[in-house]
Amino acid sequence: MATADVGVSLTLSVRDERALIANLHRYDDAIVADVVATNVETSEAIRALAFQLAPVDRDVMRQKIKVAMSPSGLVFEVGYDDRDFISEGLEPYYWFQELGFTHYQSGEFIRNPHLEPAHRAYEAPHRAAIRQRVQRSIQQLSVRTR
Repeated sequence: MATADVGVSLTLSVRDERALIANLHRYDDAIVADVVATNVETSEAIRALAFQLAPVDRDVMRQKIKVAMSPSGLVFEVGYDDRDFISEGLEPYYWFQELGFTHYQSGEFIRNPHLEPAHRAYEAPHRAAIRQRVQRSIQQLSVRTR
């Protein structure tokens, strides 16, 4: 059987290359700003849902849920800081609530997850929002370079 040479050629044709290159940084900044805004919205939504789902006990767990953003804003965490519990003379018992424990009197396994369900509830919508914002920025870049 004979083989044929197959090739793909891709040519980028831009009328004013300097303008495109000069604006790439601006487009990059816009995409990052959109991602950061999405992260802020999502992290606050996760925190609010975790607050609703957290065991009420003495309201300590609810009040200690924090949002931590990286300096760039591209990474966020929603959860607890052990030092917040220790400073109030408490063990960081949120681990036991989230992962489960065997009650010392009843022997019953008790689990009150609230962080994990809150994260899962917003995982797919967050990814979709990021994808939409990046695609929108790419489309704007495509339109402006034509």
